[in-house]
Amino acid sequence: GTLAALLVGGVANGTSAEPAWPAGQPLTVAVDLPDEPAPVIGDGITAAEMRDLQTIAEQTGESLEKTVARVGWQQDFAMLVTALREQYPSEIAGARIDPDGRPWIAFRGSVPASAVDQVARYEHKVFGGGEGGAAFAVELRGDAGFAEVDLEEDVVQAHYAALKHEGVANASSGYDVATGTILVQVEPSSAEADGLADSVRSQITKAGADGSRISVEVIKDVEQTEDAIWGGANMTTCTSGFSVTKNGTTDGISTAGHCSNSQSLQGSTLTFQAAHEGNWGDVQWHTSTTTEADDFYGGSTSTNLTDVRDVAARGNAVEGQSVCRNGKTTFKKCDTVYQLNHCSGDICHLTATQTDTGEGGDSGGPIYFGNTAYGIHRGSKYWFGSRDTFMPQQYFDNAIAGLVVATS
Repeated sequence: GTLAALLVGGVANGTSAEPAWPAGQPLTVAVDLPDEPAPVIGDGITAAEMRDLQTIAEQTGESLEKTVARVGWQQDFAMLVTALREQYPSEIAGARIDPDGRPWIAFRGSVPASAVDQVARYEHKVFGGGEGGAAFAVELRGDAGFAEVDLEEDVVQAHYAALKHEGVANASSGYDVATGTILVQVEPSSAEADGLADSVRSQITKAGADGSRISVEVIKDVEQTEDAIWGGANMTTCTSGFSVTKNGTTDGISTAGHCSNSQSLQGSTLTFQAAHEGNWGDVQWHTSTTTEADDFYGGSTSTNLTDVRDVAARGNAVEGQSVCRNGKTTFKKCDTVYQLNHCSGDICHLTATQTDTGEGGDSGGPIYFGNTAYGIHRGSKYWFGSRDTFMPQQYFDNAIAGLVVATS
């Protein structure tokens, strides 16, 4: 079989496309489904998004109508936040969909007038999510006193400074975007941990991080795993994620960086190109002798070789947003984004979800909603409970220069 044939998928012309081959059997020709249009704010719920909403309704036990009202607008909100992040990269302080469904966007200083205009353009038309589907106005908050870019830099600096401390065996870090507080949880390297929190905090401050926003907590028995077996499409020892391009020309397939460099896909030998495990996440890419399609398996509750989809867009997640994952072991699962820009062990720039639903075999699988690619599954970390993490697609290029998720 060919790599492209094994990764075909999509929602062709708004209708569900099922695989035209027995599950698990390779094809002998490369296939690429018709490209889906990129999502636009307010364009309604697509067929692929509706299937994800149905999965969420099944997992939560609520009615599909309630799920659509609660979740159906969230990707529109995420696209709006992404646009504002691009327009005001040093002013956005954060964004979130609170548990009660209320969306908000914060700024370092005063709220720009053009941001007010952009939000007003869509208010009450595409945003909602309250009990019974009541629409909420997007709250615009000013004068936070910090920006996301500050938090992102400080959490990475603080995390790696903590890891270098002689009394620290491991560390896990993140921040609260509502308050700007950075929390570093450290696991002591010995039973004697008196004064470790203060010592680590001092070392972090000396490294140059803003100590006024940093809190250090000593915890024991930190559990964080790497689910490095199989996932969305069957590879030798791991998971296939999304198809990628390198500098716009070279095709390939992504997977988790901690996976083996030697991979094949149902008899097709892949060629390892590069990997990154560190500050910018956990990703690697391989090429084959075929041209890869920009498609992926959306999965189902019983097999990972159904609900095949085209990648129409690359998305940046927002806190409180629902996303889904396909994996070899747990198949399709949907979860809620908990926090952005987490560090776990040697890896930073991860996104954490509300729960830990992944198991060994899911690592590297695609994180998506509808036809939008959000990242690839990495594994779990302990952060006030066990949570799944994924590497956001927007950091692929930081990790491996020129690497991006393919959309055509």
